[in-house]
Amino acid sequence: MLRQELKYFLLFFIVTYVATAVLFYQYLSEKSESFLTEHDFSKGEVLDGMNRLVQEAGYGALLNIVEELSGNINAVRACCL
Repeated sequence: MLRQELKYFLLFFIVTYVATAVLFYQYLSEKSESFLTEHDFSKGEVLDGMNRLVQEAGYGALLNIVEELSGNINAVRACCL
């Protein structure tokens, strides 16, 4: 019983950590370049941090699929719309 409770606690902790980090990077991504510079960040660092988080959280394959679909949609739009 204790082992199962520990699994749930760890899962909750990991999900909470990832969600908090995603919200942090989302917050930063909405800020202006001047705000980021003033606080010693850049848009590139924000993007790198988000990419690293996604990879380390195990969502890298999902990100690759989304990027591929996004690229295909942009290609279709450029070609045909």
